[in-house]
Amino acid sequence: MTTPTPPRAENTRLVVNLLVCGACGWGVYSRSRHDFRTCPCGAVHVDGGFDYFKCGYDPQKVTTRFLTYTLRVRKRGTLYADWNKAHDKYGLVPPEKVPL
Repeated sequence: MTTPTPPRAENTRLVVNLLVCGACGWGVYSRSRHDFRTCPCGAVHVDGGFDYFKCGYDPQKVTTRFLTYTLRVRKRGTLYADWNKAHDKYGLVPPEKVPL
């Protein structure tokens, strides 16, 4: 009997709640509990990371889509460190990478 091989770090996937702005097309997700993120045009925002999902938008100005989005990162701590150290590598998804 063989022992299963653990997944490689680069193959680890995390699923996040993604809010897509209808005005600019960017997707936005929160990386950590107090990570308040807005899309580039400022029409939508999210907060809460993996602890809760809080969002806001003006329904008069923009329509939105809620999606689950899969990230390839090593662990949740990667997202927290990105937020905590203000690297801002994660948190926004450009329109061409937002799933249909």
